[in-house]
Amino acid sequence: MFAESVQLSKSDSETELIGAEILSDCLKNFGSNVVITLEGPLGAGKTTLVRGMLRSLGYEGSVKSPTFTLLESYVLSDGSLKVFHFDLYRILDELELEFIGLEEILDSDGIKLFEWPDKASNFLMLPRIRIVLDIPKESVGEVQRLGYERSISASFLEEPQN
Repeated sequence: MFAESVQLSKSDSETELIGAEILSDCLKNFGSNVVITLEGPLGAGKTTLVRGMLRSLGYEGSVKSPTFTLLESYVLSDGSLKVFHFDLYRILDELELEFIGLEEILDSDGIKLFEWPDKASNFLMLPRIRIVLDIPKESVGEVQRLGYERSISASFLEEPQN
């Protein structure tokens, strides 16, 4: 393992800032062709972290969870970079991933973000960055919306390409 960091967030805006920081480190160390996995329970802030990543790239549009669409694609306004945001929560069989062209996307240039990566374990042998978000068990539900602390750990799983 190259490096690991753990940060605490007490708000969505802090989570977005952490997402921006993680992506900046990623781009600096690995370039723009990278696979990042996002793990954590429902409501832990995975899509919020992705929103922070996209905002740091200058993306100003809506950023929503692809829970029902499986994939949201984003292209920066200058066309310089593509971001593919997958939410595999509803995948029942990995064969479904072939229908959305996962292999072609993995082979293409761009940042690939995967929520619930365990649903695609045969496709995602080793991500470059693994992010785990965790929230205290008592934070689920109404208390979660009123303010809680989540921990965000990012593990860079291979050496930078310098």
